[in-house]
Amino acid sequence: YMEENAMKVHNKLIKAFGALLIAVVLFAALPVGKAMAQTTITVCPAGSPTCDYATIQAAINAASSGDTISVAAATYNEDLTITIDNLTLTGANAGVSAGVDSGTRSAESIINGKIILGGGGNYIGGFILDGFSLNTLVASDKAVSQNIENSITIQNNIITGLDSAQGYGLYTQANSTNFQITGNSFSYFYRGMMLDGNNIDPLSTIEDNIFSHNDVGIMLQGSLTNGIDIIDNQFVNCAGGIGLGTSGNYVTGNEFSNLSWCAVANYADDSTTEFNYNSLDNTGGVCNYASGDFDATYNYWGS
Repeated sequence: YMEENAMKVHNKLIKAFGALLIAVVLFAALPVGKAMAQTTITVCPAGSPTCDYATIQAAINAASSGDTISVAAATYNEDLTITIDNLTLTGANAGVSAGVDSGTRSAESIINGKIILGGGGNYIGGFILDGFSLNTLVASDKAVSQNIENSITIQNNIITGLDSAQGYGLYTQANSTNFQITGNSFSYFYRGMMLDGNNIDPLSTIEDNIFSHNDVGIMLQGSLTNGIDIIDNQFVNCAGGIGLGTSGNYVTGNEFSNLSWCAVANYADDSTTEFNYNSLDNTGGVCNYASGDFDATYNYWGS
C-alpha cells in the first residue's frame, strides 16, 4: 500500500514538472515585444515597418512613464502635448550641444510647431528634450511651455521663433526640484526664456546657452526663493540680457555683447543675487531698479 501511494505521488510530480516545462517553453517562444514592455519607441516619416510611428504625437500617445522616444532626422509639422511623467524625447543630435561649446551637428530632427508639457490642470515631471531643432509657426507662440512639479531637462536644442517682439522660447510656471537648461540656442523671441514660478530648487541651472536676437534673453519672476545658477551663457544682439525679478540667483561667467539695453536689470528689492565674473561689451551695463544694493563686482566691463 505504501509503495502504491509513493508511485502515485511520483506520477503527480512528473505531470506537474511536465506542465511547468511546457509553460516555460511557450513563454520563451513569445515575441520579445509581448514578453516585456517596450522602453524605446522610434519615429520616422515612413512609419511602420521602418520604425514604430510616423508622427511624434502618435508615439507620445503610445508611451508610458519611463519610455524614450527616438526621433529620426526629418521634418515633423506638428504640435506636441505631453501629459505623462518621466518621458524622454531624443532627436538626431541628442548629446550634441547647440550652445556656447557647440559640437558638430548632423541632419536635424526638426519640429515645426510647439510643445506643451502638462496643461489642462495636469502637472508633469521628469521630462527630457534632447537634440532637436524646434521652430514656432505662430509669432506669439511659446515654443516649449509647461506646468511642472518635478525635474525637467532641455538640452542641445536649437529653438527659434519668428519675432523678437512676441513669443517665448521656453515659458514655465513651475515648482521644480531639478531644472536643467543646457547647451541650447534661443533666438527671435520676446523672451528667450521666461521662468515664472516659486521655490525652484537651488540645483537648477541655466548653462552654456546662446540667446540671440531676443528682446530679453532670460526673465525671472515670481517667488523663485531659492534662486537659479546662470552660468557661462552668451547674450548677443538682444535688447537686454537678463531681467531679475527674483532674488538669490548666482550669475557668473556669462558674456554680454551688442545689447541696446541693460546686460542685467534687477527688480528685486534687497536682492541677494551675485552678478560676478561676467564679461560686458557694448551693452547698457547693470541697471538696478530696486531698493538696496546689487552685487555687480568683479566683472569685465569692456567697451
